[in-house]
Amino acid sequence: MDIRHFFKKPKLCDSINEASTGSTSVEINNSTVNMESSELCVVESASVTMNTKNNRGHIILTYEKDIGNYLNVENIDDCLKHELLRNPWVPNTTYDFKSDLKSGKTRAFRHQWFHENGSWLTYSALEGVKGAFCRICVLFKPSIHRGVQGGFIIKPFTNYKDFHVSAKIHLSSNWHTESMSRAKDFMDIMNGKKSDSGVFHDLLNFRIESGDEILKDHFLTNVGNAKYSSHRTQNELITLCGKILKEEIVCEANADSIIQCIKERFEKSNSVAFSLQHLHPALFIKMKKQEYTDSITNIYNFYKIENLLAESESWYSLWQKKDCQSIDIIDLLEHSKIFFPSITIALEIFLSLPATSCAAERSFSTLRRVKT
Repeated sequence: MDIRHFFKKPKLCDSINEASTGSTSVEINNSTVNMESSELCVVESASVTMNTKNNRGHIILTYEKDIGNYLNVENIDDCLKHELLRNPWVPNTTYDFKSDLKSGKTRAFRHQWFHENGSWLTYSALEGVKGAFCRICVLFKPSIHRGVQGGFIIKPFTNYKDFHVSAKIHLSSNWHTESMSRAKDFMDIMNGKKSDSGVFHDLLNFRIESGDEILKDHFLTNVGNAKYSSHRTQNELITLCGKILKEEIVCEANADSIIQCIKERFEKSNSVAFSLQHLHPALFIKMKKQEYTDSITNIYNFYKIENLLAESESWYSLWQKKDCQSIDIIDLLEHSKIFFPSITIALEIFLSLPATSCAAERSFSTLRRVKT
């Protein structure tokens, strides 16, 4: 290895375009998440270092890609997150894990666990959070559905005596499964960026495959920036689409407010008309008694029909055991005109109501034209 490049800080986004020579993967629900790495995540990364002291006072080196730097951190840069998934900082084989033990602990972390669980296991050497972490759950923190998140996720796991059992439980937990699913989607997107592909280019290719000869000729006859398919063009199209969608949403919102005003304007009068239909036995036998009483009270308060409330009780009892599904409103008048005069008046009002308000509105319009 050239010593001149040992202390050089690599650009985070450069790792996206580099060819990987090794990979590790984890299978969750028949889906595989590839965490590519040229070092298989078991060598110490040559990134920016920071001096810290361990609990015994010895100065140690920690790194920018130490997973402990990103606990409960929101909005991590995508390039950095991609690099942390692929190649996080991992202590070398000479690292003294025993110096990180808390008082009362005797079992230390073992370096060989990286080879067994390198696809998700990471170690932090930062003071206060020294221990094992699941970098996938740290970078894609799962939502809390049940229980309390602890070791591997929001705090270091240090009970190394039960490491294998706890690791197996963590891998089978819903938290890890959720984080793995989100990490898979993230890696698919980032790996798509490597080949300059994505949703935008897929849509363009779909249009060409569908027979768009103009678009096909545009890409065949132009090169470079003349294709207008760069990320700047994509951002401009997104901005324009957002502007159009915003105008449509505002237009629909204004239309909804107008409809709401109309509804509020006519809602009170319509409620009485709707209540009149409840005089038909085919409807009120399906209603609760209190709902029926409320409808009749609504009619009485609006029209002030004498004895309507008293007659409605007898009217309700009359039809409880009769077949009334095939009876029309006009036929009901034959049953009500002798013993239920108030019900007859209400039914006649219901029959006289227009289906729409167009005829009444036209009469007012005609009157205005005659008057003016």
